[in-house]
Amino acid sequence: MILRHFAGHPALAATILLMAACSSDRGGGGGGLAPVITSFTSDAATVAPGQSTTLRWSVTNATSVSIDHGVGLVSGTSVVVTPVDTTTYTLTATGSGGRATQSVSVSVHSPFLHLQYDDPPVGAGKLRLVRNASSTATHLVLDLQVGGNPVTGFGIALSLPVDAAKVTFTPASGLVVNATTLDAGSAPATAAATLPLTGPLGNMLVVGVARKKQVVTDGDVVLPAGATVFSIALDMNGAPATGVLFTGTNLETRVRATLLNKAGVEVVSKQDFAIGDLSITL
Repeated sequence: MILRHFAGHPALAATILLMAACSSDRGGGGGGLAPVITSFTSDAATVAPGQSTTLRWSVTNATSVSIDHGVGLVSGTSVVVTPVDTTTYTLTATGSGGRATQSVSVSVHSPFLHLQYDDPPVGAGKLRLVRNASSTATHLVLDLQVGGNPVTGFGIALSLPVDAAKVTFTPASGLVVNATTLDAGSAPATAAATLPLTGPLGNMLVVGVARKKQVVTDGDVVLPAGATVFSIALDMNGAPATGVLFTGTNLETRVRATLLNKAGVEVVSKQDFAIGDLSITL
């Protein structure tokens, strides 16, 4: 209809058609690539009042990057922050294709001697040893949980290096088995844990949990994804010297971690147990 007005001006009509086509192409392209935040981390998960940590990020397809809580627009790949109290920082990447956000938390507390357990990376391991939320500064509860997929077996053996001079374990109450996941029965239960002071397993927390057969045909059980198999509790012994008790990615050769089936065949091996880091720290 509009082009009728330019019937005597073919060059002008062609220009209008070309402009319309270009405008349509730009509108259908989505405005550009969406920004992507590959990572956003803090060098320290916990700091003392007045201490700083460095926030680091990796971002692509962004024309601007900002962080809340007064940090503002940032450039490069890192910035130093000094949180007054526990803070969750949110990074926002903005580009022609939209916006993306990612957050990281930094806890602030006054220095005090405590048991520090850092969980293994999220998603790692067929069986995972993680910190229970009921833990306190001097009382640590660790849950052995099934990873993202169910596993099938009959019994679990786990040993970890624990300095008995720094940490105590109470056999009568320190092992709690989740019978809905792996029923060890009772009188007696097919589950036990101990922390010997001497011998080949001296200063090793040794845990064994297996299904208790009620009839001879009882066999392997499916351990559901995310389920807790058992929990172990450790207590800090007085005011010990600070230091690392174990590092999950560098465990000594005495450490054993295995899930066996009824026939005694290993179905989950040591390398498929995700274990974190335990230390006594301020």
